[in-house]
Amino acid sequence: MRTIKFRYLWKGKWYYINFEKDNLAIKWKLYESRAKTTFPEQFTGVLDKNDVEIYTGDILTNGHNNYECIFWKGSFVANLIGSEKKKEQGYLALEILRKIGNIYEKPELKEAQKDGNKSIS
Repeated sequence: MRTIKFRYLWKGKWYYINFEKDNLAIKWKLYESRAKTTFPEQFTGVLDKNDVEIYTGDILTNGHNNYECIFWKGSFVANLIGSEKKKEQGYLALEILRKIGNIYEKPELKEAQKDGNKSIS
């Protein structure tokens, strides 16, 4: 069974909510008090090729292109950054990619490819 966890960034620090281990009432109330500044990212249950946890909002690379981990049509997928719309053929298996950042701490990883540059890691 997949571990259900979320994380959120607040004032430069990551906070985690683990649905199996944490006191949810306390942790979620704390998150809600900070919710105006961040969005929760869900753990996909998958590790990248270096055994690093992948969350929605993470930026991944195959060495040639960058991908954003998103939840689409009932599953977590790597969507090619720079594509105008989500195309199923643009998806790659998350576990063959390498995590290089996320959309909040390194937004330049997402913007660079939109501008026509190739993978930046």
